[in-house]
Amino acid sequence: MSQELTTDTQQKKSLLVSLAAKYGMDAEAFKNTIKSTVMPNNATNEQMAAFLLVAFQYDLNPITKEIYAFPARGGGVTPVVGIDGWINLAQRRHEFDGMEFDYTDDESGSPISCTCRVYRKDRTRPIIVTEYMSECRRATDPWKSHPRRMLRHKAAIQGIRYAFGFSGIRDEDDAEIIYAGEAQRVEDHASTASASIMGKARQKKATKQQSKRPKQVDEDIETIAEAEADPEPESPGSKPSGPRYEPQEGAGLNSEIRSAIERATNTEDLADAEDMLRDGFEGSPDQHEELVRLVAVRRHKLMQIERG
Repeated sequence: MSQELTTDTQQKKSLLVSLAAKYGMDAEAFKNTIKSTVMPNNATNEQMAAFLLVAFQYDLNPITKEIYAFPARGGGVTPVVGIDGWINLAQRRHEFDGMEFDYTDDESGSPISCTCRVYRKDRTRPIIVTEYMSECRRATDPWKSHPRRMLRHKAAIQGIRYAFGFSGIRDEDDAEIIYAGEAQRVEDHASTASASIMGKARQKKATKQQSKRPKQVDEDIETIAEAEADPEPESPGSKPSGPRYEPQEGAGLNSEIRSAIERATNTEDLADAEDMLRDGFEGSPDQHEELVRLVAVRRHKLMQIERG
């Protein structure tokens, strides 16, 4: 057991020594700098070691914010790569052959979307990714003052990820979305569990009351049920006698959008489905986010199929 602990300690020291030497620093000074300027206050040494391992693997500099530690909800950290880090990753790949960007603007000149084309020397066609302002905009100063630049950064990051398949690292927006989704799932699970418990309690109470109910009450209920099943016709101009079900607006169209995304067998079909999502969606922000995620998953799967 002591030998395993010694080996683990040696590996951590080796990682610190290697990174510190790369940046011309003493190992202890490098460790203290990382802990005070990069890591969240509550981060453990193990979390710092895991973060530095990712930085070392991708050869990204945490001091210059090419990669930084994003505090996860509930504790822990997630390695997050800034735009400079993503560009660095792409330019170090020998297959990389440049990027191009195109904007789509509305009538007032404000950007609607930004399309990034990433070229690889070993591919005949570019990898194309489009990011939409309505999905990416955040209530932060950079997005308010430089929306076109920030949207371009978002398109570049997603294009680089799809083009070269980097894993284990994320951009800040994705990290926030993931942890928000996890928090929502926990909340939904708790609500469902609570509703289930309350439902069972009400059912048990109703069963107990049913067993005590006089026979005459049951007969009266049956009479009322028969009357509701075969109501008398309402006279013209009279108001409805009770509430009626109103179908949710847009529910059918949203199902059609989902079906179009799931049936897409190529990027053109998926682009058509995205157009339907952008122009015809009617529903809550959570429903919209779910469909956006479904598009991203489908696009990734289609790209894997195309790469063979």
